[in-house]
Amino acid sequence: MTIICEITVRTSATPEQLAALGSSLWQWCNRSAGNMGGYQYLDNQVLTDLISGKLPGSSQMPKQSEQRLDGIHFRFCDEVSPSRRAAIASLRREIACPGVKDILVDGISWNLVESKDQT
Repeated sequence: MTIICEITVRTSATPEQLAALGSSLWQWCNRSAGNMGGYQYLDNQVLTDLISGKLPGSSQMPKQSEQRLDGIHFRFCDEVSPSRRAAIASLRREIACPGVKDILVDGISWNLVESKDQT
């Protein structure tokens, strides 16, 4: 099952917050890759920029990273999680960074999914 994830990074995120996001996303990718040998669904330049404490550059492929008024957006696929709920749980375990404005999982904010699940 392919789950499309989109992270919105605050343009005001500090280099430390960006590096923390990059590191936690790298850990998530490694766990998601499992025995496949490498995670192929996130642009390496996005990851490199984040780990270096930089906002992902807008010169990359528009499908991977783009700047909008609400922040920098980049997309990746989750091919491992069996459901949206499992993808959210996995991302929540790894990504707890104040520089992240929102994460969309299959087009729905992980904050909205959490609210719906609690009712």
